[in-house]
Formats: sequence, C-alpha cells, structure tokens
Amino acid sequence: DVIQEKKFLYPIVHAEGDFFAPIYVSDEIEVTLSFPKKGTTSFTHSSVMTRNGEKVGAVSIVHVAYSNEEGKSIPLPEKLEKLIASCV
Repeated sequence: DVIQEKKFLYPIVHAEGDFFAPIYVSDEIEVTLSFPKKGTTSFTHSSVMTRNGEKVGAVSIVHVAYSNEEGKSIPLPEKLEKLIASCV
C-alpha cells in the first residue's frame, strides 16, 4: 500500500553486496531482512543470506523518499515509518 502510492517514489541511491560463498539452484537459503538505519528522508534495508548456518551473501540498499509532485526528497511518510518500525 505505502510503496504503491503513485505520488511517492523510493529510488535506490546506494547499494552494496558481499559474496562469501557460491549458491547453487538446489541450495536452500535463509534470508534475514533488517532495517538498520532510518533517517528523515531515507531508510536502509539489509539482507543476510545463509545456507546451513553459513553466511553466503549480504546486501544493503538505501532508498530515499521522493515526491513526484515536488521533484525533491521528502520526509518518510508516516505509514512507511510505522511499517519499518513494525519490522525492527
């Protein structure tokens, strides 16, 4: 609902990933999602991938709340802040 509102965009402004071990199609991978940082206009979500308890990869992505109408970054909408807080 929050992400699908057309008046706001959440472009990726930074992304990084680390590879620790190969992953194969037949592997069962567990992904743990977290929100380690939330600013006024941006938030970061990170994922750690493990296979049988071994860390095989990690990614971190930073998004900024952007208003199509105003053409600039804006404070995170309250709905999104609540959604992030519910996942922490």
